[in-house]
Amino acid sequence: MVILQACWGTSTFSPPWDSLRTRLYLAGQLLQSLTYMHMKGVAHGDAHPDNFSLFDFQLAFIDFENSIRVPAGSLQALAPVGEIRPPEPFGAPELVSTLHVDFFAADVFSAGQVLLFELQAAGTGRQTFVPSYFGLLTKMTAPTPMQHPSAAKALRELEDIIGDCL
Repeated sequence: MVILQACWGTSTFSPPWDSLRTRLYLAGQLLQSLTYMHMKGVAHGDAHPDNFSLFDFQLAFIDFENSIRVPAGSLQALAPVGEIRPPEPFGAPELVSTLHVDFFAADVFSAGQVLLFELQAAGTGRQTFVPSYFGLLTKMTAPTPMQHPSAAKALRELEDIIGDCL
């Protein structure tokens, strides 16, 4: 797992990842990093394709300008509506509609949208599609925060998918 400060000029998702093995490996890195940040009480707050860097086959979050420290024992934090928000379609719907936001759930939504973006960019010409992986991304991008798995639970489910596929 790698978490880096801003590293501009890289494109993580263009071209899309070249194989199912690569896709699942890098998705695992994303979810490991997100799980670690959440365990430390930090929500990234701005996960979208431009805020990841891929260097030496290590996927890393970058640009922590909008990250937020969630108080210990709390799942929610108060922040001005619209202030912490990834661009469409990566931002969770609740980031624009409520004052009290579960920023961890919003991060999971954004991570799911990023992984769906990569999967769609890959198209269907290669071995890219695994129904259980798509099912996990569907859960991660469910319309309400209560439906999103935690980053740790999504990581465990992905590890099961990897075990079944590879």
